[in-house]
Amino acid sequence: MTGIRQRHGNRCNGGKACGCPWRAEVFSVRDRTKIRKTFRSKAAAAAWRTDRLAAAQKGALRAPTSKTVREAAEAFMDGARDGSIPTSSGARYKPATLRGYRVGLDKRVLQSQIWL
Repeated sequence: MTGIRQRHGNRCNGGKACGCPWRAEVFSVRDRTKIRKTFRSKAAAAAWRTDRLAAAQKGALRAPTSKTVREAAEAFMDGARDGSIPTSSGARYKPATLRGYRVGLDKRVLQSQIWL
């Protein structure tokens, strides 16, 4: 089947029961890029590809956008500050916790002072 292939590893002998993953891909004309996903079985890859081809023909398929770590950190901090992202218990984050997260992100992840 076109658009589906098995991804054999370096140590694979290529046998029928090798257990290597299957990759399905669909071309998005709208974004001019291939959208790929890996599956454990050929049937799952074929089902995903069939669904995505139908979505592509309707124009509803979009390629995933890349989000930087900085953008994700900013979104999390904004959501934690305004309460839209709660703690695991459902409460709001305390100010000291937010300050600690900000320092940790700046010092270890983002390497810059972006927070005000």
